[in-house]
Amino acid sequence: GINVDIKNIVRSRSRLTIHKETSSIDTPHIDYKFNHLVLLYYINTIDGDTVFFDKDEKIVERITPRRGRAVLFDGSILHASSNPTLGPRIVINTNIINNIENF
Repeated sequence: GINVDIKNIVRSRSRLTIHKETSSIDTPHIDYKFNHLVLLYYINTIDGDTVFFDKDEKIVERITPRRGRAVLFDGSILHASSNPTLGPRIVINTNIINNIENF
């Protein structure tokens, strides 16, 4: 397991992305400018990857949603969701401060 000292949950929200006929990737972003972690929890198995980018916005990794899968990453990493083509994509996105002095 991963040992994370959670000091504060900044935001936790669910997101439903409706499917489209063709897949596209949303705009790369970070959720906040201060130090934080991002926890994505996938509710269903579907296409509509979470895409990670380097500083030049080049794709470096893709995570495909699988029911019950969780991904924890440094919030300073550029990322984006992509829309699914097979059905709705449901994710719980939680932003965590693991060091309260960074808030």
